[in-house]
Amino acid sequence: MKINYRVILQDGLVLITVSTLFVVALSTGFKSFKKDVDLDAIVLALNQDSKDEFNAIVAKEPGPERLNRKDEFGRTPLMMAAYANYKDLKQREEMDSKRVSWIEILASSGADLNAVDKDGWTPLMFAAWSGMNLSVAKLVELGASVTPADRQGNTALSLAAFRGQVGIVKLLVEKGATKDAVTVKGKKALDLAQDGLKQYPERASEYSQVVELLL
Repeated sequence: MKINYRVILQDGLVLITVSTLFVVALSTGFKSFKKDVDLDAIVLALNQDSKDEFNAIVAKEPGPERLNRKDEFGRTPLMMAAYANYKDLKQREEMDSKRVSWIEILASSGADLNAVDKDGWTPLMFAAWSGMNLSVAKLVELGASVTPADRQGNTALSLAAFRGQVGIVKLLVEKGATKDAVTVKGKKALDLAQDGLKQYPERASEYSQVVELLL
């Protein structure tokens, strides 16, 4: 499975916490996200969890055009709201609980639920990859499509399957995501779940549940 993606591997984004405004590299081998990308003011506001700052920004520039402004990689603020880079489950769940309210705010303010970046990723794909269960559910509830595929043929379902995200796979299947979508390498979500199991054998229980859902 080819997962490039600049936002995940190239940028090395570590989300800014409430207590700091610094962005650091994910590892010494990656370039600083802050240096490479001029973070949108709305993204900074959501990373700081500052609704007041967000309201001030949209008061100055109302309308969907501002909400859907893309960075050099084609990412919108909604995509960044749906993305997290935490291996620790507790940290990820805490971030998810914060971001789900931001997703609702952005969507109600005019953010495009099905916008795509330069790799063809939608906000739902970012949330599915990140393991953001609440965010995935909220995006689907608000009308995000479960069917789009990126340039490699990956869908939100196949990304979640590869990552072993049981709850997300279950939700997407229930909402009509096709199990038979094939990537450019000819792999279905089930194949990618099995690839994930080989890569992360310590998570056999989770991947076994994903495989069962996809059979």
